[in-house]
Amino acid sequence: MSEVVSDEDRALEYKNNGNSLFRALKYQEAMDMYSKAIELAPNNSVYFSNRANCSYHLGHFTFAIEDATRAIELNETYVKAYFRRAEAHNALNQEDEAIADLKKATELKPKDKRLKNKLALAIRAKKQNQFRAAIAQKSMLQVDKQKPSAYPVPKDYDGPRIEMADQIHGGIIRELVEYIGSGKKLPLRYVYVLMKRVKDVLDSEPNVLRINLDRAKLEGLGAKKALSIVGDIHGQLYDFIELLKVNGMPSVSNPFVFLGDYVDRRPHGLSVILLLFAMKIACPQGVYMLRGNHETRNLNLMFGFTAELKKEYPNGDTDLLFSCISEVFNHLPLCALINKSIFCVHGGLPVKCMASLETLDGLARRRQPDGPVESELLWSDPKKSNAMGMYGMPAQGGDADDVSSLLGITPSHRGSGFCFGADAASAWMKHVGVTAVYRAHESIPDGIRHDFTKDGKVFHQVVEDMTPTPRQYTVFTAPDYMGMKNKGKAAVLSGGYIVQEMDKAAAMRGETDTPEVVEGGEVEMTPSSEAPEFIPPGAVEVTPQPDAEKNAAMGGMGMGGGMGGMGGFGMNGINLAMLQQLMGRK
Repeated sequence: MSEVVSDEDRALEYKNNGNSLFRALKYQEAMDMYSKAIELAPNNSVYFSNRANCSYHLGHFTFAIEDATRAIELNETYVKAYFRRAEAHNALNQEDEAIADLKKATELKPKDKRLKNKLALAIRAKKQNQFRAAIAQKSMLQVDKQKPSAYPVPKDYDGPRIEMADQIHGGIIRELVEYIGSGKKLPLRYVYVLMKRVKDVLDSEPNVLRINLDRAKLEGLGAKKALSIVGDIHGQLYDFIELLKVNGMPSVSNPFVFLGDYVDRRPHGLSVILLLFAMKIACPQGVYMLRGNHETRNLNLMFGFTAELKKEYPNGDTDLLFSCISEVFNHLPLCALINKSIFCVHGGLPVKCMASLETLDGLARRRQPDGPVESELLWSDPKKSNAMGMYGMPAQGGDADDVSSLLGITPSHRGSGFCFGADAASAWMKHVGVTAVYRAHESIPDGIRHDFTKDGKVFHQVVEDMTPTPRQYTVFTAPDYMGMKNKGKAAVLSGGYIVQEMDKAAAMRGETDTPEVVEGGEVEMTPSSEAPEFIPPGAVEVTPQPDAEKNAAMGGMGMGGGMGGMGGFGMNGINLAMLQQLMGRK
């Protein structure tokens, strides 16, 4: 006779399996195990606390707070639940709530040095934030105060040398990619040079970048690549370098728009931003960098970037280094507009406040982006077309059989921003006159997702009178992100695709006649009935590059000679085979 296994025993088995998965950094799978344990033992505070920890690591801060609160309701003396709720509050910049939870945890466990340190750090951080806010308009930035020449270069340093007055050209960029890609680090002197110089470049740019590509050149390109859009990178340096290999180096003739989230989660965020900073200095019109929600102090303190700085420069003033990098992040633009038609942003559209482009331009950006409009731009997500949302979590109203679940605006599981539906996106796009949107912020299985689709059909085929069609795409470029086995892709926009969007946006503004030059130099108007078939965006996939293979991947990257390019450092006319050979990939 087989032994009957109790619900409590089964729940404990699920919990133990969840613990093993959590230690393997498989947070979503661990969460699934804890959820099964909760179904069998709904009054066990440990299971709720553990699931809260998974939600925190996945960035679902509202869910983390809810589960930790439930754990506390079940056991008011459960220290871990207070601590985990404090972490989620901290991530949302809810300083008072975090401090209150840490105080309670410390009262319950007064001899725990870790809790005491966490509480002291939280109180210190609050005071520092208040101080920074008080002097923000009265004091010189830390990054401006730094004198790179005060930092000596080690005698054994054998990498590229970059001083304040030096031109950063293609040769320097190639040396930087090779040097940093081989696992070596730049002296602090050159780190500060790059920060100071890129800050000045970014400072000259508006909140909303206007990227205007010449129409004649776009038409000449036709189906060929005109611009690339890159999603989250999250410190995956070798995958970033792989992207440069397969898609070419940025230049005026091969421009890139980076949608943010360069750091945190993975161990090489500093290397990624230093390469991007150098490329931006060398070619401002070939590299466009936007701000993500992970280019913020709170998330950097909690998701690995500050720890990375301490590891890379253990003998330096890492607090000062982090403050300077945070100031540079404060200068990153918030969004971009390509040829008055294609809107690019990290997170979501400002649909709640229906902010115009002029309103976005007027935001005070050189600070931590904690205002309501910035929260939408950096944190919001589109509603999902099926029952599963980000990281496999239930979507906000994402019933696969209910079209209405794709409509409206609801609170976000992240705790900041909103989940917005296709109707809200369409209304905002019409309000500002754009026809397509590219955003990042979510790891998705295929690397690129056409948002607002249902059963493979575009949303406007399901709901009538949706004008314009909410053609919005999510792009995520870091493959195998946090063990999720997702593809990493960058969107590749052809010349024909951008011209098509330009014409649609012009028609939306009432400019219905599209001029076309014909033989003899005369101008003929193309009738709307002859509009060409829709051209979809393309993509390039990034093959995952494990850190263990970095030396083989980076071998023989010396390229020699000038790269040329139209004021940049791009590989004009170079093909993939040449690129692989140059970058050490036969």
